[in-house]
Amino acid sequence: MNFREIVKNQFQALRNVFIFLQIPAVMTLLLVVFLKVRFDISTGDLLRDSNAVSELPPYVGMVSNLGILSWCAAATVCLFTAWAGWKKGINVESFLLYSGIVSAILMFDDLFMFHDEFFPETLHFPEELVLLVYGSFALVTFYRHRHIILSSNYLILLTSLMLFGVSLVVDQFFKEIPGEKLIEDGAKFTGILTWFGYYAILSYETMKKKIAAT
Repeated sequence: MNFREIVKNQFQALRNVFIFLQIPAVMTLLLVVFLKVRFDISTGDLLRDSNAVSELPPYVGMVSNLGILSWCAAATVCLFTAWAGWKKGINVESFLLYSGIVSAILMFDDLFMFHDEFFPETLHFPEELVLLVYGSFALVTFYRHRHIILSSNYLILLTSLMLFGVSLVVDQFFKEIPGEKLIEDGAKFTGILTWFGYYAILSYETMKKKIAAT
């Protein structure tokens, strides 16, 4: 069998997979066209890196970008592990599923500045209300799976939540103190990395048990 036949056979076998993988890209590009036609937003502004558009140095937003990547890593590891071992009920898989959703929401919020700008300025939803919705969803997830959390390395998760709390308190009540940005964003960044660490460990332990049981 020559190379051409191998490629042809692979394409025929994976045709539906290829189509499925292209759907997000096509939908995104259609959204770009819609925004250009409807709101006359430059396609370059939508397609290029934000630092390139604003002609800022590449290090601008470095820590924020690393935080977004950490949210993405946490969401990915949670959702993959939940999918790989999914079973109905209140269990570690359902905890990872909802935690993955929480991580993805917070990732998109950080990436597109939803609670900072989009909701307050475009949709006129108060920033505090958006944060309350996020927090409520996370608390419901934690409460429903409290037995799973207490059987895990929960001190890591608790540390992460405490760091997020420090960041929120400084942002809301101590905006004028020296070093406010370093404390606020530093606590948030450390909290995100700790959050990822907790779910990476939990996912690893879950997958290890699944493999050992087979």
